Amino acid sequence: MPHNLPSIYNPFLGRQAIQQIIHVCLDQPRCKPVILVGSGGIGKTRLATVVARNRLHLYPDGVWLVNLTDIASDAVYESDGIANAIASVLDLPYREGVSSVEQLLAHLEDRALLLLLDGFEHLSKEGEALLSRIWLRCPDVHLLVTSRRVLDERIGHMFVLYGLGCSKGEEGDGALAVSLFEERRAQYQWMPLSEEERRVVYRICSMVEGMPLAIELAAGLTVKRTVQEIAIQMASDFYMLESSLWDVPVRHRSLQAVFESSWCRLSVELQGCLARLAVFSDDFTAVSAEQVAQTTRQQLAALQKHSLLAFNKLTGLWHMHPIVRFFAERALDG
Repeated sequence: MPHNLPSIYNPFLGRQAIQQIIHVCLDQPRCKPVILVGSGGIGKTRLATVVARNRLHLYPDGVWLVNLTDIASDAVYESDGIANAIASVLDLPYREGVSSVEQLLAHLEDRALLLLLDGFEHLSKEGEALLSRIWLRCPDVHLLVTSRRVLDERIGHMFVLYGLGCSKGEEGDGALAVSLFEERRAQYQWMPLSEEERRVVYRICSMVEGMPLAIELAAGLTVKRTVQEIAIQMASDFYMLESSLWDVPVRHRSLQAVFESSWCRLSVELQGCLARLAVFSDDFTAVSAEQVAQTTRQQLAALQKHSLLAFNKLTGLWHMHPIVRFFAERALDG
């Protein structure tokens, strides 16, 4: 079947349960858009690509990856920008006198294909409305969307991703995270890890709470450093986690770049809240947030919507990822 999915050079580890759930959703008649939400570097695009590749045989008109990260957020022209990006990937000719959106819908309404829309977080309600229009008018077009921002829950099925070994249904002992580090390290080092080194790698994976991108960046540093050296520096410096490899997208070449792309989409008010909340070295209550960091419940919810905070319903506590905390502490000073 036709597609433009990237080649897979590395095996995909874990996420078996969520993969099955996504397939079940997409197999339903008139399936609403499936939306994968999570912080930058958590593995949304990779998971979506794996799911899409495993469904190639189901779509006679193909599976198509559309990168939305460069589309300007503009309530007036945003839907046209998205439509043009999709049309470009599908190689659709442009007809004057007809809107880009209408041309796209007319083309899609009798097609059977999967669109993987990657990087939706910066787009507005106008963009979200286009998702609903495609779903309503094009019954055999399935939408798989990735976003750092939580979208309107009425649009489709929303799944929030966490680090390997940190989400319900994943291996809680960190085995997947360590396996990911080992697999990526093997590209640079042929000697297997010793038991002592594996314990250090577990500590490295715990420092970043199983975030796949952080683990891969750390594994890449083993070209010139021991895992012990990496762990010692990581304890106080996440700036070190970066890569200069040509095949790594610019937005994923460092944890700093990942954070800054989320930071710049916050209002000045929310930037201040996030920076003040970084004072908490552990989980905190909404009351503490208001008293210590002058942050309201509504502001906490807004930061959660941007995948910069998480809320534990069982404990009633808010959680900030250590990587977010590290860069948020320094963001205002920078």
